[in-house]
Amino acid sequence: MNTFTLQYPWYFIFLCLLLGIAYALLLYLRDKRFADQKSWKVLGLSALRFLAVSGISFLLLGPLLKVNNDQVKNPVVILMQDNSESLKGNESILPELKDKLSADYQTDAFHFSTSVQPELSDSISGVTTNISSVFDFVDETYANQNVGAIVIETDGIFNEGSNPLYQNTGITAPVYFIAKGDTSLKKDIKISQLYHNNIAYLGDKFIVNVDVSAYNFQGSTSTVTLKKTGNSPKTVGSQKISINKDKFFSTVSFEVPADESGVIPYQVQVSSQKDEFSLSNNSRKFYVDILDARQKILLYANAPHPDLAALKKSIETNKNYEVEIALAGKNKNALAGYDLVIFHNLPSAKHKIDADIVQLDALRKPRLFIVGSQTDLTTFNASQDVVKINANTNSSNLVQATNVDGFKLWEQSDQLKVLVSKFPPLTSKFGKFVPSANTETLLSQKIGDLTTDYPLWIVKNQAGKKEAVIGGEGLWNWRLFNYLQSSRFDEFDELLGKTIQYITIKEDKRKFRVTASSNLYQSYDRVVFNAELYNDSYEKINVADAFLKIKNQDGQEFNYTFSRISDYYEFDAGTFPAGSYTYTGSTTYNGKTLTSIGKFSVKDVKLELSNTTADHNLLRNLVEKYGGKLYFEGNATEIADELGKSSSLKPVIYSSVKTESAMNLRWIMFLLIGLLIFEWFMRRMLGNY
Repeated sequence: MNTFTLQYPWYFIFLCLLLGIAYALLLYLRDKRFADQKSWKVLGLSALRFLAVSGISFLLLGPLLKVNNDQVKNPVVILMQDNSESLKGNESILPELKDKLSADYQTDAFHFSTSVQPELSDSISGVTTNISSVFDFVDETYANQNVGAIVIETDGIFNEGSNPLYQNTGITAPVYFIAKGDTSLKKDIKISQLYHNNIAYLGDKFIVNVDVSAYNFQGSTSTVTLKKTGNSPKTVGSQKISINKDKFFSTVSFEVPADESGVIPYQVQVSSQKDEFSLSNNSRKFYVDILDARQKILLYANAPHPDLAALKKSIETNKNYEVEIALAGKNKNALAGYDLVIFHNLPSAKHKIDADIVQLDALRKPRLFIVGSQTDLTTFNASQDVVKINANTNSSNLVQATNVDGFKLWEQSDQLKVLVSKFPPLTSKFGKFVPSANTETLLSQKIGDLTTDYPLWIVKNQAGKKEAVIGGEGLWNWRLFNYLQSSRFDEFDELLGKTIQYITIKEDKRKFRVTASSNLYQSYDRVVFNAELYNDSYEKINVADAFLKIKNQDGQEFNYTFSRISDYYEFDAGTFPAGSYTYTGSTTYNGKTLTSIGKFSVKDVKLELSNTTADHNLLRNLVEKYGGKLYFEGNATEIADELGKSSSLKPVIYSSVKTESAMNLRWIMFLLIGLLIFEWFMRRMLGNY
């Protein structure tokens, strides 16, 4: 029902009518030109003017028109087809079911494997099954819609995503399952699950756990072998297992040394048995990205000190760092082999370290100075560009730490900020600390009750040369205090770790860089590359053409051209077969050829072949959770009759109210104009204008 509403009191309508009457009377009763006309003609003209003036006056009050719209929407029936390889050879009945349901319901059809895709599929191609993605998709896409039922055709096997039985969703519609596949346990031995690191660090060890299942092979033995494949193949280890049950399960563990950097391929193999149903699930390949990212740090001290052990333990909580301790003048290795040198109480009166500083400057290596009572200030001031300490005596001072507002080089946790002010005092030099330009102070000194602007913890990055200074010794007290306060070392380790991370991080100064979106892909993942080109001012540009060459392990090459997007380059190379690949990006800018190289690996996904026994128990449990019913292939077409009887599949009337100004209604405008035109026409007919 449509209604008018006014923004003024209702009696304003009578004022509009009175205005129309007054205007018509003044115009026609006082006009002597119509005196000889018949009265009904004059009254007709008066009525036309009355209606026009009253209508215009009414519109000037700004009336609003409320329009009520009712829309009837049929319930939605969602059809989901399992498109994974475990159902190869099973013909879907969802197309037939869709034809039956479409007459009475809005029928939306999809297929799924790794994720949900629109429409039913004519061919089976999915390499994994993620049933939980179905419920996530329905929950997100059909929220607040009239979903009457969900029909899922599947064998119940899932090998990706979470267990749908324990998934929390807002779905209230009943879920009907069409159970497919064979639930009988075939005579088979297989690798059911494989657990391993995706990333490991060079020199470490990682564990590979292999879950082996066997059916109907009681009394047999088998061997589980782990091999490293690729360029330098070798057997990592093997273990025998005795199968003592018809339904056998065992976990075999291997400790694997990460002795080669890169994306390393491995293969687990379970020896086959006679009359085995399938051999494709007896082996599994996997890849581990072994990073050679460990950095060597030298703790170079003037003399033994409790700080050294505390610093070493704190730094080595990060597996990326390897720490050595050396005393000045005693068996110190060349500094070229270290990524960071920490000088503790150096330079001192006995050990000036001038040659070491020259070597570090030549190598552009970062360094960290810890100032203590044995530090020689004259040599110290000449050895670094972070802070100058002006002192007339060699005496020491006890200083506490306070946070400095405005520090922006990295973020600090709230727990650390609170704990800093509680740390016990450090032993520092008595003197004036003057920071140099382009430094950032993290902590300042508090001497007694006086908070100073003298830096205690300060860093500097000048043209890629990174240095830091800690203006006091006794850091072991801080780490111990941290543990006494919270039974952990986390805050102290964060403070030192983030400092070391900042000064050791290596800036990428290449003018052309190509990166893949990952270095390890599944066989169904799309490989996407990005490239960046910089001019001499290190401004990002893409004025030159950029090219990409990908080479597989057999030496076959694939050549592509990058697309220019905004100020960078991008190329989607699509999917690749399993194997190892190298890539080279190239461009020519200002007459120079610039290149960037990298590598990636693609692993074959055969999860669908590792388990071919349908899990109809999962489907029964999901029916109990969501309501609905379980059907098998022989009676699946009965779902249409079942849905016809369901009380949940009813049309829903959606009502909406639209409010707009009556002045926007064209028919009213045309009506008023029509009244005025008709009045003018009649006046001409009567010989008056």
